[in-house]
Amino acid sequence: MGAITYDMEVSSSIPPSKMFKAFVLDADTLIPKILPHAIKSVETLEGDGGAGTIKLITLGEGYAYKSVKQRVDAIDKENFTYSYSVIEGDALMGIFNSISYHIKIVASADGGSVCKNRSIYQTKGSAYKSVKQRVDAIDKENFTYSYSVIEGDALMGIFDSISYHIKIVASADGGSVCKNRSIYQTKGDAQVTEEEIKSGKEKASAMFKAIEAYLMANPDA
Repeated sequence: MGAITYDMEVSSSIPPSKMFKAFVLDADTLIPKILPHAIKSVETLEGDGGAGTIKLITLGEGYAYKSVKQRVDAIDKENFTYSYSVIEGDALMGIFNSISYHIKIVASADGGSVCKNRSIYQTKGSAYKSVKQRVDAIDKENFTYSYSVIEGDALMGIFDSISYHIKIVASADGGSVCKNRSIYQTKGDAQVTEEEIKSGKEKASAMFKAIEAYLMANPDA
């Protein structure tokens, strides 16, 4: 089994505790209310909301897929972390065993928050043995680095290449933030397209921003 991993970050003016409550704890009722075109309904099939809970998500017209079954893997209300996996449904496209999401909401310097989301696509079949990479660009002064996977079983026979563009920038607390853009160049009419991967990121970001807008308009929510 192999895996495709990507990270994304979305900033908000809403504090972490309030955003976590809306984005995670109240999401099953809140998201269908403010984004019905994305998610029509959420039904708990097993569990009490904690680890091991199984949910059936009925998707709206904004998605090509009809429904998915999710499993809650972990939730930490104190540290604002949440992990869940898509374990059944046509979103797996017949090539993934599961898609896992690991969310962490942290405070930002301006009093708001940053939602950090790592997505891991567990592919069917054997694990990758090796890949060949090409360095595309490196800038030691501006802390940027670009490289591409150009050969190997990680391309799964459906990608011509996978490119990564990395930039490390200073953060307000004296640390750093690593920003990574992944670009999947597909072959011909491959089923997994760059647009689908990009669309997944955009929809996750849009959902986060919709919740932010709702909380700003409803400060007592």
